[in-house]
Amino acid sequence: MQVKETKNYEMFTSLLGNRIMNELHLNRLTKSMEEELLVSPIIVNEKNQVIDGQHRLKVSKTLGLPVRYIVCEGYGLSEVQRLNQNSKDWKMIDFISGYAQLGNKEYQYLMKFHEDSGLTITTCVTLLSNSGSATNDIRNGVWVAKHKKRANTIYEWLQILRPYYVSIERKGFVMALMHMYKREEFNFSQFVSKVSIQPTALVDCVRTEEYITLFESIYNYKSRNKVNLRY
Repeated sequence: MQVKETKNYEMFTSLLGNRIMNELHLNRLTKSMEEELLVSPIIVNEKNQVIDGQHRLKVSKTLGLPVRYIVCEGYGLSEVQRLNQNSKDWKMIDFISGYAQLGNKEYQYLMKFHEDSGLTITTCVTLLSNSGSATNDIRNGVWVAKHKKRANTIYEWLQILRPYYVSIERKGFVMALMHMYKREEFNFSQFVSKVSIQPTALVDCVRTEEYITLFESIYNYKSRNKVNLRY
């Protein structure tokens, strides 16, 4: 494939669904290219949509440098993701935002839940889906939010518990609540009542299991009939 060169930056367009620009990466790349022009060409398809190298293109335009590029006919979003599949720069949020931009309703729901809740994207994925193959499903564009009711309920619980615990976004804390959600013996209103009379009882724990044990202790506070919430 022939490597071409141009300063006609406007001939290139963004590919819908490609990962969002990273400002930190742009800044670092700008400093690097100011010192020495990179010889690595960008990759575009026959429509001049950027498959790989959108950061290099933007920096080249900013600095007025020539862009070297290779045309690969038939390339699209799947090739973008395949090129970056093994790259540490391609994060889960890049796949999610990419598929959301392409109009996938499940990924759009996930993005909105992530933005509204303030929870990490990995925690949101866990709340909304079964773990295990979730990462591969997200990468392959087949992820589905199977547990919207559970995720929204736990989010509501977190808001109620916020006055009693400043670290409600901690993954272990959220996962412990998800465990409680599955327990038929667990009554959230009763739990809040016990927390309210022990306002300093909720403390940071290292592991999810430790939070679960703590929740059980709080739940059974001054109760005659102790409830096992751990197993």
